[in-house]
Amino acid sequence: MANILCIYENKIATVASIENYFAELEKYDPRISARFVSVSKLTHSDLSWCDVLYMIRPNNAVFGRIGKISRQYGIMVVFFLDDDLLHLPEGNVNIPWRKSGLAYSACYSDIIVSSSPYICRNYSKSFAVDRMVSMDTAVPPRDIRKHDDEKNERIKIVYAAGLAHKSLFDRFIKPILKQLDEKCGEKISITFMGVHPELDVANYNMPINYIDSLPLNEYRAKIAEENFDIGLAPLVANEFTKCKYFNKFIEYAMFGVVGLYSDTEPYTFVIKDKENGILVQDEPGDWLEAICNAVEDSGLIKKCRQNSYDLLTNRFASDKIMDQFIAAIPEMVKVHEEKSVNGIQLSLYKALYGISRFGDWLYKSGFYFKRGGIKEVFNGVRRVINTSRIVKS
Repeated sequence: MANILCIYENKIATVASIENYFAELEKYDPRISARFVSVSKLTHSDLSWCDVLYMIRPNNAVFGRIGKISRQYGIMVVFFLDDDLLHLPEGNVNIPWRKSGLAYSACYSDIIVSSSPYICRNYSKSFAVDRMVSMDTAVPPRDIRKHDDEKNERIKIVYAAGLAHKSLFDRFIKPILKQLDEKCGEKISITFMGVHPELDVANYNMPINYIDSLPLNEYRAKIAEENFDIGLAPLVANEFTKCKYFNKFIEYAMFGVVGLYSDTEPYTFVIKDKENGILVQDEPGDWLEAICNAVEDSGLIKKCRQNSYDLLTNRFASDKIMDQFIAAIPEMVKVHEEKSVNGIQLSLYKALYGISRFGDWLYKSGFYFKRGGIKEVFNGVRRVINTSRIVKS
């Protein structure tokens, strides 16, 4: 049996998703045992226990230091990233020592694993890491819910996104809401999950509902319960977003929701227009036309829903994804080797990590204060709390 130690900073959605994946992997292959530990709680006994160190979004130098220790004891180090954290888009908090920490961590890694082929290719080349693995999300059959075509009196549209996605709503959807209401208001309802745009709902014919951010399992249960018909997923096209994964397609398709997606990477990696989803151009008018067409064309929606289901149960079938993952990283199932990792270095590195975290907060506070004063500082804190709450159960 091989022991896989997954380390992370905060329990964000990415960590929750990987935790679910490894729980399935343990059931699928009894040669694998996984443990999840935050960096702040990591002990030398955890490192002594593990054969493979799986570092999740390691953009702090402490990961590289832990990777360096691990390699001294023959532990294989995996670097996992699902966003291009070296090239954050304008408007995000871009902490300099976080970028250097990410590069440092990559240099002490044996394999780069990502859901993005761009990240695998670019990071492998930049940091001279020879091995790279591009992996899809595994979808267990029990997690897929069939849509009830007879349940809804109105066509139910959902926009599920984090608070930070309000700018996308303001750019693509808000300008056409009144026209959408005039054209289709008697036939549809719109629900916002997570994101909370300020709208005067009394001025619309269509019902407009809000659902706060929910822990992951509750979020999925709510999506299934609501039986949404159509989901919105606008996205801007830039170097950062093209390195993202098409999680929204999987989120929607798992519950029979047919998505309208921006016609850009990463969605174009998986969406075939009007086959398993609908691709939409960048102008608000394009979104109005696409939504109205989807509302009026029930045949198109049923076809896309069925094709999405077929794709999930074939390409993203959990046994297929897990076989590919184990084949790409056979060290995941190697025989465990006993070792005893000295804890003195680790204790020092964790102390330095605590200092760096304090520096993070100071930098973020200054960034938000410059952007919008004390109110924006509180908004930043709110976003952090909201992100943490999404994955807690």
